[in-house]
Amino acid sequence: MLLTGLIRSWMAGNPPFRGPTWTSGIELALRVISVAMALSIIGIDGLDNAARRAALRFFFAHVDWIRRFPSLNSSANNHRIAELAGLIVGSIMAPGIPGAVALRENSWCALLAEVDRQLYPDGVGAEQSTGYSAFSIELLLVAATALGRERSLPAITVERLSAWAEHSLWLMDTGAKVPAIGDFDDCRAIATTQAPEPRYVASIVAAVSHCIGRQHLAPPAKDPSIRDAVLGSAKASPRQLVGARSFPIGGYSVVRSKQKTPAVLTFDHGPVGYLSIAAHGHADALSIWLSIGDQPVIVDAGTYLYHSSRDVRDLFRDTAVHNTLRLDDIGSSRPSGPFNWASKANTRLISFEDTSVARIVAEHDGYFAQCGLKHQRTVEFDGSSRFTIIDELLEGPADRRATVSFLLDPACRATVDPDRSGVSITCKGLQIIRVASTGPLRPRVVRGEEATGLGWFSPSFGIRLPTDQILFEGHLEGISTITLGLFEDVTMPCRCVSGV
Repeated sequence: MLLTGLIRSWMAGNPPFRGPTWTSGIELALRVISVAMALSIIGIDGLDNAARRAALRFFFAHVDWIRRFPSLNSSANNHRIAELAGLIVGSIMAPGIPGAVALRENSWCALLAEVDRQLYPDGVGAEQSTGYSAFSIELLLVAATALGRERSLPAITVERLSAWAEHSLWLMDTGAKVPAIGDFDDCRAIATTQAPEPRYVASIVAAVSHCIGRQHLAPPAKDPSIRDAVLGSAKASPRQLVGARSFPIGGYSVVRSKQKTPAVLTFDHGPVGYLSIAAHGHADALSIWLSIGDQPVIVDAGTYLYHSSRDVRDLFRDTAVHNTLRLDDIGSSRPSGPFNWASKANTRLISFEDTSVARIVAEHDGYFAQCGLKHQRTVEFDGSSRFTIIDELLEGPADRRATVSFLLDPACRATVDPDRSGVSITCKGLQIIRVASTGPLRPRVVRGEEATGLGWFSPSFGIRLPTDQILFEGHLEGISTITLGLFEDVTMPCRCVSGV
């Protein structure tokens, strides 16, 4: 058979424990899950003896490697969750592995403990990455399904999954997309193509909704996927959340307007990332993201690369490309290697008010060591059409060169007013937002600059596109106030949305 021939050929070309294909536990774990999925589809009982031996040899070698070289300590993030899921699936596919039953049970207990650690009680993923949080949950559901325990998860796990799904729904625009916060390399546990899934998080939310039997957590839309047949999937729900909600442990607050074409603004006041190295976080303290209807407007720069270029890797994590304030060309957190940080900003939520005028205040100390200053940001929403962003420097002499940045989705364009008092943002020929500054900062727009690295957007791993980046620049002595005025009568052109 073709598949078993591929397994034998791959093993012959990649002898166990030798070469680059045997260096990363997460890659081994995902190979185990992929091959197990394929064999489950064609039926392992139908294999001849030679094919069965090849498959068992494959699983034995992978399980042995993962068991011997686990990701531990500061590296125990989504990699560890993947490894534990791989051990569970591998020991099921090769039950003759010595100690397979104990390995399976111990790995399941460890996996539940990791999910408890890596999902905060308010539903935010500890890695500060919307994509990797969904990936970790997909791996949990894969393991639970392989064990036949998806309907008997512990109560604490059910509550964490429920909280994560609700948090994700608050982040979603009407097209069921969430901001691409933090790192993500488009990995998935179950997929039939390498092409990225713009609504991957929504797919996992639908799987969670189905698994724990809570239909009210279904996403507003989703794309059909083979994982629906494996994990189950709730039907899409048109329910749209309205108002303001804070997730103080994970560090995000979300404001959702009541307009016909609703706006969703997300405000980041959380930590850089998870554990001591915060491997997949970005220097995005006090950043915002904004969508209108199903159109992302103010976006994250994305990830782009991990290892191919140190300078580019650092830039896509830097404060300069995120939607926050940068001081004296210094980042709020500064990288040290592709998955580590020389310094990390400490961010805290000061207050959250969900009244007729929603008001959120937070600050961070990322500039204190070098400048003796803290950055405080206030985000207000008038309940109708105006977001106000107030930036203030505290606890020291505040005459500093400052830049407040807003990176736009490539579908949007920015035009600076002739008097430099503000910027108009258009999308698909419609003027949707006017951004104005009443403080000392004045705007300019950059796009796809090679020298500075500004004005670039990575929609998926390995892809980089030029886009408009609005920079409000100047010396900040007191307070900078920038308003995002939404045009109330704007109706974004409808797109075809497939729902299941």
